Amino acid sequence: MKWVVALSILLVLIPLAFATTFLPQTLDDLDKKADYVVIGTVVEQESVAEDTSIITATTIDIDEVLKGKGYPSQVIVKEKGGVVGDIMMVVPGSPEFEDGEKVAIFVDQEKRSWSRVEGHTVGMAQGKFSIVGEEGQEMLINDLHGANLLTEPKQEPISLPAFRERYNNRHGFFTRFIRWVMGLW
Repeated sequence: MKWVVALSILLVLIPLAFATTFLPQTLDDLDKKADYVVIGTVVEQESVAEDTSIITATTIDIDEVLKGKGYPSQVIVKEKGGVVGDIMMVVPGSPEFEDGEKVAIFVDQEKRSWSRVEGHTVGMAQGKFSIVGEEGQEMLINDLHGANLLTEPKQEPISLPAFRERYNNRHGFFTRFIRWVMGLW
């Protein structure tokens, strides 16, 4: 009887051994941890071998800076995983990007120059949202790419206007006016 219980427990735990498991993070959680929140378009991806890993650098042209200092024109996010030659490294729960994809992303800054921010996504795939048209309205959709959440369901889709409004309410008139003048909103 003990071996039946042990086998049952093992069969339940095996799928978890091959996946990343997250504590769920709300939009507020992601925002608190992020140095930048931007909306933009993926323009380039490059994977390189580093030590025993593969790192993929994804370049995103920024359309809007919703949170962060200055007005950079690009963000480069570096994540583990990718393809170099005939070697592939998959990290469940790491965000995946497609060239031309429109995204909203929460970024933890590692480096910054006048026109560019480099870092990684906050909360791995939880911090990357694809912006897709749905019923005539753009929606932010989150895909965990093979990861599991420990407790609650994943982030529900949110409309792009509702997402923007979260940040409009946090900035004063002067900041919104400067962004409007610069054509960022």
